[in-house]
Amino acid sequence: MGFALSNLSVIAMRQQDYASALRYGESAIAHGQSFGGRIGMIRSLSNDAELRLRLGLVEHAEHAVAFGLRLLSGGAATALMAHFHRIAAEIALARGRIDVARTAIEAALGDATAVGDREVLVQAWLVSARVSLDEGDLTCASDALDRASDLTGCQRERAELAILRASVTRGRGEDARELAEHAVERATEVKSRHCMIEAHSLAARVHAAVGDRARASHHAARAMTVCDQVAASLPDEIRAVFLSRSRLAALVPRDAAGFPPPEVVPPPRSGRVRHADEPRQVVGTDPAIRSLLLAVRRVARSNGTVLVRGESGTGKELVAEEIHRQSPRASGPLVSVNCAALVDTLLISELFGHERGAFTGASARRRGRFEMAEGGTLFLDEIGDVSPKTQVALLRVLQEKTFERVGGTSSIRSDVRVVCATHRDLKRMVERGEFREDLYYRLAEITLEIPALRDRLGDLPEIARHVLERIATERGEREKTLSPSALRLLGRHAWPGNVRELENVLRAVSLFVDGDEITHVDLVENVEELRPLAQTEPTLAPRMTARAPELAAGVSLADEGEALEPPSSRGATAATAAVYAQVRSGSLGLSELKRIIEHDCILRALTETKGNITRAALLLGMKRPRLSQLAKAYGITGTQEGT
Repeated sequence: MGFALSNLSVIAMRQQDYASALRYGESAIAHGQSFGGRIGMIRSLSNDAELRLRLGLVEHAEHAVAFGLRLLSGGAATALMAHFHRIAAEIALARGRIDVARTAIEAALGDATAVGDREVLVQAWLVSARVSLDEGDLTCASDALDRASDLTGCQRERAELAILRASVTRGRGEDARELAEHAVERATEVKSRHCMIEAHSLAARVHAAVGDRARASHHAARAMTVCDQVAASLPDEIRAVFLSRSRLAALVPRDAAGFPPPEVVPPPRSGRVRHADEPRQVVGTDPAIRSLLLAVRRVARSNGTVLVRGESGTGKELVAEEIHRQSPRASGPLVSVNCAALVDTLLISELFGHERGAFTGASARRRGRFEMAEGGTLFLDEIGDVSPKTQVALLRVLQEKTFERVGGTSSIRSDVRVVCATHRDLKRMVERGEFREDLYYRLAEITLEIPALRDRLGDLPEIARHVLERIATERGEREKTLSPSALRLLGRHAWPGNVRELENVLRAVSLFVDGDEITHVDLVENVEELRPLAQTEPTLAPRMTARAPELAAGVSLADEGEALEPPSSRGATAATAAVYAQVRSGSLGLSELKRIIEHDCILRALTETKGNITRAALLLGMKRPRLSQLAKAYGITGTQEGT
């Protein structure tokens, strides 16, 4: 049944019946979860992630990919790994995380090359070209397209190739009208609506750039017609997401073609409806949160630089969005940069842009984030991680309101409000000489503190309800609720990852719960971190699973009331006794416990050796290549080879 549903989902997707594809895909995943069909469920997850991404449901696609990669870590099919990494790269592109996209697509290319999977490899090269285009590296984009061209087999791949060829030519500043029209023909031949939307909108931009408003208007209208056809086949909630995604809106340049974008008015429904494009909110009634929201309303009216401090996952970006939304600059853009994700040279180019020829690979001029945020707000996340060189550049633009692109000589005026965030103690960093004092006082004109989730656990039920409501809207399904026992179990966790960790937990669990209520059993079965908490409280300890009768049929256990022979009498250690108790309770299988122990020991050894693979291998008594392989399989990053 699981395989049949998965195949039906693929067929419906190829027929562009997306509502049926979503329904079949969700049922296939549920069957895989219920009956332990790991590989079948992984394939269904990859199809579901790709479809959700195509429809603009980026958050759900991201979670499906993360869950699929976690399932694959126990012994992976390399071709499936390549497929998931390729989708992860596309998700990162949709979120504007170019560095993450580059890492993911390189992993996909490596895996696809290792197994020689032509279809996965050509798709990976096409996504690699898109990543290079976003980076402004047209030479690498052309090289990736050449490699894809050697492998291209089907019409859809040729259509995507034609679209990207035209995009590269346009990026060089050359006349791309002929290539754009060819891309439209290819997309029309293959009858792929998503290719047609992208091809027509590209052609509209190309014609608008040379002043041909008639052709630009024609292609923009065709793009919107196809877009409406896709939207008409979707459920109401998903239709709203599809039509409101900024990436889709950017594809259709109706303003460049000479007419304004249409308003999307969702159909009326009874009761309060939260749409997925609704702004995210800081939720809670704790006194610290009420004080924070009051401060946000006050500082939003000013134009001063704001420093938002708090642990990772507390919602610093939400506070920045709220400041922008309530400020006089709300009609302008809100542009975000994760300063910790980029190396020094890339960050400066990302912030201020670069001129053509400024450095190797800079084959075209590129606008920086300060230019993109003109008239609006620039959010600099993890500001405490920037280098001294970048600190100097930031200090200048904050003081003088001017900057130059990398490799440029002309000054550019900047009308941008800066909001920064960090989990570090900048004042202590100033004392240690790690952060410029003058920049610190520039950034900390106004400082806002966000409390950790463990310090406001009274807000946990409301936050959880808000998250589940948003998840239901994104997926187009009924909203799930948490049982009292589930809330009690969640309240016992320390939440080191704060609200972000809570959201990840709820996304993981709600995906595999068939009913409308999430119980503590669902949490224990799907979230490893919560299992020890449930074991320590009798009312939350999970019941014996269905594996117990099967074990009883093949193993002679003591009769009820008869004491089992203690492990110590067989020479077992206390640790072995604890492990055996976990296995015998039915809460964890032996193989799963082995993976947990292996993961934790590797992580501890790498932490102790500061990520040195060679030294960690010596501590663990294993060979370095094997440790490197396991670290990659478990997704443990930040390692170094050593000598």
